[in-house]
Amino acid sequence: GEKRVREVATKLEQFRHTFTRLFPNMSYKSPIPTSVVVFKNKGSFKRYKNIKWAAGYFQPGEDINYIALHTGGDRRYLYTTIFHEYIHFLVNNNVGKSVMPPWFGEGIAEYYDQFKIKDDRIVTLGSPNGSHLQSLQRSRLIPFDTFFNIDHYSLQQQGSHSANIFYAQSWALMHFLIKGNGGARNDQLTSFMGMLMRGIDPKEAFSQAFKTDYTSMEKELRKYVRKSRYGITTVTFKKKLLFEDAMQTTPLTEAESKAHLGDLLFAIRKYEDAEKLLKESLALDPGQSFANATMGMLKLRQDKYSEARGYLENALKTENSNYRIYYQYANVLSREGRTEGSFMDSFSSENAAKIRAALKKAITLNPSFPRSYDLMARVSLMTGENIDEGIGYLRKAITLSPGNQWYMLNLANLYMRKREFDKAIPVVEAVSRSADEPQLRSYARRLLEDLRRIQGQMNASRNEGFRTGDGEKKPPKLGRRTTTVISSDDEEPSESEQEFLIRGINNSLRPLGNGEARTLGTLTKISCKRGNITFIIKADSGEIRLTSNDFQSLRIMAYTNVGNLQIGCGTIKQELFGVFSYKVAGNGKSKLAGELVAIELVPKGFKIIGRK
Repeated sequence: GEKRVREVATKLEQFRHTFTRLFPNMSYKSPIPTSVVVFKNKGSFKRYKNIKWAAGYFQPGEDINYIALHTGGDRRYLYTTIFHEYIHFLVNNNVGKSVMPPWFGEGIAEYYDQFKIKDDRIVTLGSPNGSHLQSLQRSRLIPFDTFFNIDHYSLQQQGSHSANIFYAQSWALMHFLIKGNGGARNDQLTSFMGMLMRGIDPKEAFSQAFKTDYTSMEKELRKYVRKSRYGITTVTFKKKLLFEDAMQTTPLTEAESKAHLGDLLFAIRKYEDAEKLLKESLALDPGQSFANATMGMLKLRQDKYSEARGYLENALKTENSNYRIYYQYANVLSREGRTEGSFMDSFSSENAAKIRAALKKAITLNPSFPRSYDLMARVSLMTGENIDEGIGYLRKAITLSPGNQWYMLNLANLYMRKREFDKAIPVVEAVSRSADEPQLRSYARRLLEDLRRIQGQMNASRNEGFRTGDGEKKPPKLGRRTTTVISSDDEEPSESEQEFLIRGINNSLRPLGNGEARTLGTLTKISCKRGNITFIIKADSGEIRLTSNDFQSLRIMAYTNVGNLQIGCGTIKQELFGVFSYKVAGNGKSKLAGELVAIELVPKGFKIIGRK
């Protein structure tokens, strides 16, 4: 009923209000709104659970965050999980996972999720966590050299016992830094957090803020844990923390209720259940914008782009002031034309203009929503136009949501488009170190390897050049002194990794000059007659002939393993699949397509991404 909903809202606002007082320098204006769904009891909540044992959860989403819980049964631990995940969300939104060490993120969440409030104004913080006390008593502390080097990914891969020790030690260290020795290190902890927010390396920030090293801090923590005396903090507010005046009650129709519940199911990836409720909602009210928008997003996930577009256009007919709908409409437009088992490789000029128009509308309606900026940047990446503008959009997205590491990889791709590898590499290194999602971590590591190899080959090309054959009587040959291979792992990349690899290589291709074109094909023969060199390429469109005065002027780059590459006059023994850039011949009657400028060898299955 309404009374319980108000109780839940009051409790969450009390926690948020207390946290804002403790950390006044943090930003609490989330670019993504949070909806709270309260269920009457365990039975009604069961269908909407994403964690089997939890009585509630915080679910971050693409354009809406959800807090879902039921108010039946024992309420002592009802909010612990929600508080814990909400703290993670706030810290990630301010600091960013790429610069925040796991011990800090877990420690601060474990410390403050024990929040208690009495009489709506007496707050208790830092209460001992019983399960952590047991873990600390039964197990040895993890040596700090190991403890501080545990990254997000390795933490996710640990067994429950090792993970429990890590969480317990993170909680104990945070408790010591806040309450130990009468709170002597509390100001230092604040300083440490500020340094992380400014992008200072965690190890360097630790040394500067705490004025000590890992070994000394480990001794202090062991002493603190042995004493097993954990103080608490009590904060008494002058006035009760009540928010009745700020609360507004609006009854939902049955159609609206089903739409919101369907959206919650969509957020926790229960797509079949979500679709069923959304259909029921639209049967009751076909014009309802919220249900149409969510159904459009669902169809997008199912790769049914024309259906998705139809639902979102229906949503726009009745609601033209909702940034969320304009963003999702642009998102659908960016996917149209994609076929099963492939990825979108280009936009028509007309489609690119429609996407940008919808995103500009979304940004006008909500300039704090980061995904609009990210998609705007991806349009630049796909079209190859306005790259600097795209970089600006992504920097804005990262400012609004520093915890989103996909934005960082997109930024690195734009730097690659500009061939600014010195800027791209540190960005990818940061994601590679801290990513805990397996797919994200795999992408980042593969991209980092590729970036370093591309950079190495470009430097070698500048410093060493290419060598030709040894004698005049021998046909000229071209060989690379050092071989640079991109993605040379024996393991076959997954479909998603293959897509990412193809995009990465496209971003690294030599930019075309005025009057130049490129083609994708296999070099089959080099003909050397009367001082002229002709390269014969087998492409999808047929045979293409390109000419060159010599080998030395050609730019050659390998994005795949070509072994000890040597090419010369005659039939090519080694199949060389690549991108061939050339100056287009002015005379349309000539059998030659133009003058060859560059050869860039690529893996089989590669395709050129460009504008149609």
